Amino acid sequence: MRYFVARARQSVGMFLLCLFAAVFAAAQANVVGQWTTLPTSMPINPVHVAMLHTGKVLVVSGSGNVAGNTNFQAGIFDPATGVMTTQPVSWDMFCNGMVVLPDGRPLIVGGTLQYDPFHGETRVAVYDPATNSFTNVQSMAVGRWYPTTTMLGDGRVMAFSGLDVNGGTTPAVEFFAAGTGWSSPVNAPWTPPLYPRMNLLTNGKVFYSGPGANSALFEPSTQTWTLNFAKTKYGGSRGYGTSVLLPLTPALQSAINQSYLHLHCSLPHLQRISKAHCYTCDQDFISQCDLYDASSKSVAFSVFYYTSSHRQRINYLMRTCPRLPVLLPSTNSSVPAS
Repeated sequence: MRYFVARARQSVGMFLLCLFAAVFAAAQANVVGQWTTLPTSMPINPVHVAMLHTGKVLVVSGSGNVAGNTNFQAGIFDPATGVMTTQPVSWDMFCNGMVVLPDGRPLIVGGTLQYDPFHGETRVAVYDPATNSFTNVQSMAVGRWYPTTTMLGDGRVMAFSGLDVNGGTTPAVEFFAAGTGWSSPVNAPWTPPLYPRMNLLTNGKVFYSGPGANSALFEPSTQTWTLNFAKTKYGGSRGYGTSVLLPLTPALQSAINQSYLHLHCSLPHLQRISKAHCYTCDQDFISQCDLYDASSKSVAFSVFYYTSSHRQRINYLMRTCPRLPVLLPSTNSSVPAS
C-alpha cells in the first residue's frame, strides 16, 4: 500500500512541477520567447530567408526543389500581419547563397542551372526592399549551387564553394563589391564541402568550421589559407549542421576598444561621440569610441566595424547617405547631418 501511495505522491508532484513550469514559461514569454504555429502554410517552399531592416522577411524559393518547375518564385512575409505576398523571379534561385549587404539589400548568389545532377548558376541578383524588386547584377565567373556567402569587414562579400556549371565542386573564391561587381576568381588550395560554415572573426579573417572535423582560416587581404587550423572534439562530420559566432567576451571587447582608442581617438580633428541614430532602423546605437569628423560631419572609424554586421551596416549608411544619420556627440548637443 505504501508503494502505491508513494507512487501517487510522486506522480502528483511531477504533475504539479510540470504545471508550474508551464505557467512560469507562459508568464516569461516576453523574456524567453514563445513559438506559435500560424494557421496557414507558406504558399512557396521557404528555402532561403533573410530578415530585412523593414521588419519583413524575404523568402526566396526559385523552383522550390521541384524538377521541371519553371514558375520561379520569391515572396515577402510580414510577421506583423502573417501575410505572405509572392512574386516571380527571372531565373532559378533555388539553392543559392544569400547575404544582406551593408546597405540593407539582400544579395542572391548562384542557384540551380539544372536538376539531377545539379549544376550551379553564375547569375546574381540584388533585392531592393524600397522598390520590392530584384535586379540582376554582374554574374560570377563560375557557377555556384550550395555556395556560402560571407560578409567581410570592408563591406565586400566572399563567395566560396558550390557546384559549378559542370556539376563539380569549385574551390574558387570570388569577392563582390557593390558598385564594382565581382573580382577575378582565385582557387583555394583545397576543395571545400558544399555550404561550408564560414564566420568572419574580429581580426578580419574568415574561419571555416565545418561540416568536416578539420577547420581552416582564410586571410582576405592576401587571399591565403591556413589549413588544419584546429580540429573538433567530435571528430566526425556534421552534415546539415550549422555554426554561429558567439558574442565577444567582455575582456576581448575591452582590449579591442582600448587598442582603437589608443590608435585613433587622439587625432585632433576627430571627436568622440556616444550615440548615433539610424532612421532606417529607427534605433539608437551606443558606442564608446566612434570617431566623428566635425569638418565633414561623417564617421571616420568605429571599433564595432568588425564585430557586428548590424553596426557595419549603420556605419556604411553614415558614410554614404547625405541624410543619415543625425549624430549626437558626447556633449549631447545635436549635430545636423550634412
